[in-house]
Amino acid sequence: MNRTFLTLTGLVVLLLCSMAQAPTTDPLLRARRAYNEHQFDAAIAAAREARALPNLANPAAVVLARAYLERFLAKSDNPDVSDLEAARKAFADVKPALLSPADRTEFLVGMGMLVYHDGCSDGCLSAAAEFFDLALAAGGPTDAMSRETIFEWWAVALDRQTQFGPEEDRVPTYRRILERAEAERARDIDSASATYWIAAASRGVGDFNRAWGAAVAGWVRAKYLGPRGETLRADLHRLVYDVLLPERAKQLVPDADPRPQLEVLRKQWTEVTEKYK
Repeated sequence: MNRTFLTLTGLVVLLLCSMAQAPTTDPLLRARRAYNEHQFDAAIAAAREARALPNLANPAAVVLARAYLERFLAKSDNPDVSDLEAARKAFADVKPALLSPADRTEFLVGMGMLVYHDGCSDGCLSAAAEFFDLALAAGGPTDAMSRETIFEWWAVALDRQTQFGPEEDRVPTYRRILERAEAERARDIDSASATYWIAAASRGVGDFNRAWGAAVAGWVRAKYLGPRGETLRADLHRLVYDVLLPERAKQLVPDADPRPQLEVLRKQWTEVTEKYK
């Protein structure tokens, strides 16, 4: 699908905890505040301070690992692999059973992000998806947008896995994505990510009619979803224009040049999108 990790606008960093009225004297709260403000150097310094305190050491290790990981991701043009290694070491010190439910979710999400970026192709992608699945199954964050982020990462990891795995694994993987997307949409009918993946995964299982219908319905509904809807429309347009319609054109004229048919289909899509701007 060529959908990249961390694709949803405004959802790049998953917030750790609410920082309302947090006193600045608590190093763990300072670390979380700095993390939420994308001040990762400050978050690392405060988390290190918090780790020296026995009652804060365990959750502080989670914040420290996440801050190292986010600093690594923030330098996408010239990443420092030592940050990835530091995140791995910090996570190794975590005792998950002693974490609060919110911190345990953050631990699972962080582990998923870590193995996703570890560079071991399909093995790490599949492992990342398992961690994100655990985070969702454990209840995940209470706010809808953070849960949507975790679901998006889970779906992207599985989608990328199909690029490395055997052809016979593609349909079962997309069926898995489709089923979870339907469940997430049932939880939140305004989930932009679930809307996209219902269309994309329907295509993955070979159901063009549902993929087309879901894409059109998603495009129409996106108008009412605010900024998320704008991103959803861009993603759906790429899916339809560059993937669904070329494949459909080849199916309709298997023994002829598909380009004329493709132009007809693309014109139909353009007409739909113009009607529902």
